[in-house]
Amino acid sequence: MTASTVVKLLVGFALLLGAGVVSGCGNADNAATPASPNWLSTLAAAQQQAAQEGKRVVVVFSVDWSEPGNLFFAESIPHSDVRRYYDSYVWVRLDIERDKATSQQFRVYVAPSTVILDPSGQEVARSERFLYGPELADFLSQNTDP
Repeated sequence: MTASTVVKLLVGFALLLGAGVVSGCGNADNAATPASPNWLSTLAAAQQQAAQEGKRVVVVFSVDWSEPGNLFFAESIPHSDVRRYYDSYVWVRLDIERDKATSQQFRVYVAPSTVILDPSGQEVARSERFLYGPELADFLSQNTDP
């Protein structure tokens, strides 16, 4: 076998391996978990579901034009470390400009902001900054139990 054949085989193997990693092949957790949580659009619906299921609520406040907010939804929310918490919480996404009353109620003026509520609607924790995937997962893990 010549050196160029070995190089071609190694490059081909690397490409196949890379394609498997990118597509999630071989990772049962990613295959079974959706790319985002089941987002609700109103706090009232989220609180009702949380009360029925005995779960806490993750309220993510954002605005469409916020680059950090868009990155949060594109990178942090679908991160593999965060996916394991999709079913542990009820998730609601609110726009601070469209849902001004709720934003003011929770004193949210920065996007993205993440507020965790217990099933009765009381604030448990908050983050008023962009959280990278592992940071968001850590934040969620510290506040999972109702």
